[in-house]
Amino acid sequence: MLEAIPGLGKLLDYFSRERHRRDDQMDSALAAIYAAANETKIYLARLEKTGRRKRKREEELARLWSKAAVPVRRFDRDLANRCLLKAEFWVSPDRWDADEVTEKKLGIDAIYEKARELLFRK
Repeated sequence: MLEAIPGLGKLLDYFSRERHRRDDQMDSALAAIYAAANETKIYLARLEKTGRRKRKREEELARLWSKAAVPVRRFDRDLANRCLLKAEFWVSPDRWDADEVTEKKLGIDAIYEKARELLFRK
């Protein structure tokens, strides 16, 4: 059947490869967000337990959130922007208040929910 229309098989192969490439990009984007979010949760749990901030760890979190923003921009610009804002937060957490974090939807639960929407989007 495909032989009846010259080039159709190649075109279908192309679309299949593109779909798989896009799926791989989405997987990488989500993995980066979940890595940053999980590392943040771990840090916050330790901070709550010990009461001691670790500046070096906060700098690592800033880098993780920045890194997560880049691949997700292809799929959700709002989430990419929130990742960048989250990175800014960890660069200087003392400059942010709880109301600002809530207003910009930068809480871990809000970011998990947005990432979950992407994960299960059709």
